Amino acid sequence: MHSEGEVSADLVVDVPNSGLDSPLAADSPQLSNDGPNRRFDAFLSYRRAGAASLAFWLRRRLKRYTLPPDVIKVLGERSGNLPLRRLDVFLDSAFERASEDFWQCKIVPNLAASRYLIVISTPQAFVDRSDGQPNWLMREIETFLSLAGPDRIIVVLGPKAP
Repeated sequence: MHSEGEVSADLVVDVPNSGLDSPLAADSPQLSNDGPNRRFDAFLSYRRAGAASLAFWLRRRLKRYTLPPDVIKVLGERSGNLPLRRLDVFLDSAFERASEDFWQCKIVPNLAASRYLIVISTPQAFVDRSDGQPNWLMREIETFLSLAGPDRIIVVLGPKAP
C-alpha cells in the first residue's frame, strides 16, 4: 500500500544464483565505467513526459535503501560483495534546454561514471519526439551500451509501460 502521492513501479531484474549476482553486487573490473572514476551506482534514465515523478520517487527510495542486517547476517561471508552503504544515484533534474553541449558535458560523463543504467519504461519512453530532436532516453541507452553492455541495464516498468 502506498501513501497518497507515492508512485509505484514494477521492477524487472534478472537475478540468477539465488540473488547473489544481483545488479548491485560484485564489481566487474573489465567494464570501463567500473573503475576508479565510477562515481554513481546507477544513472536513472527517464522520459520527462510521463515519468518525472516516478524518477524522483525511485531515486529517493534507492538512496534511502540499505540492506537489512538480517539479510547480511544470513549471507555471512558472501555479503562482502554487496553494498553496505547507501546508493549514489544520478538523476538529471536540470531542466535546461537540451543541447549537444549539455549532452557532452553533463550526460555522457555521468553515464560513464555509473555502474548501472536504470531505464524507466513508460508509454512515451521510446517514442520519437514530435519536434525531430533526438530521444535522449534512447541516446542514453545507446551510449551506456557502448560503455558497459546490456548486463548493466535495469528496466523499471512504469504505469502502462509497454
